[in-house]
Amino acid sequence: ISIIKTIKVKFVSSIYRYFNYFLTNFFISYVKKIPNDKFVYFPLHLQPEATLLSTAPVFSDQLSVVRAFSASLPAGYKLIVKDYPLQAGIRPLKFYKEIKKLPNTLLFHRLFPSQKLVERCEAITTLQGTAAFEGLLRGKKAIILNCAFYETIYGAKVINNYKELQYTFKNFLYEKFDKKLHERSLNSFLKAWLDIVYEKSN
Repeated sequence: ISIIKTIKVKFVSSIYRYFNYFLTNFFISYVKKIPNDKFVYFPLHLQPEATLLSTAPVFSDQLSVVRAFSASLPAGYKLIVKDYPLQAGIRPLKFYKEIKKLPNTLLFHRLFPSQKLVERCEAITTLQGTAAFEGLLRGKKAIILNCAFYETIYGAKVINNYKELQYTFKNFLYEKFDKKLHERSLNSFLKAWLDIVYEKSN
């Protein structure tokens, strides 16, 4: 590819991204207040991203994932979706409009503080991201699509396909959460992690 073509492609890409950035910031009505209802928090994954495409291709269509979560939620629960902060302008306007059509789903702006959502949610769902690990550290349930390095911690549930999601999502939310068992499991994981990462000094 010549330098001129490279510059042209980058220019067109930049125009497209700024156009999407303008539309998604000013023509989408985002929820600004956390509801009092029980909810599951799903932070969208950065995309395109090599890890997601290579290890979790089944869930690479995140709009389909949001729809599946929405359809699988038990009565009385809502799904809160928030985009990745650096994803501004990459996803088209239609993507967010489709999410807003879902009756039990709330769309928050990508810059809304994730910490507030993590603190208030019943569970966090993620595509291998660290948001669910953050939730486990705060004593929340975590639903992981495909796999993650922290999946052995009590309170984490791995789902490998859409069929499994449909049958296990509700049951997992209704399961009793043993906080003492979770604390022991989490401490064991962190101790093992420290032993692996840091060499003990004499």
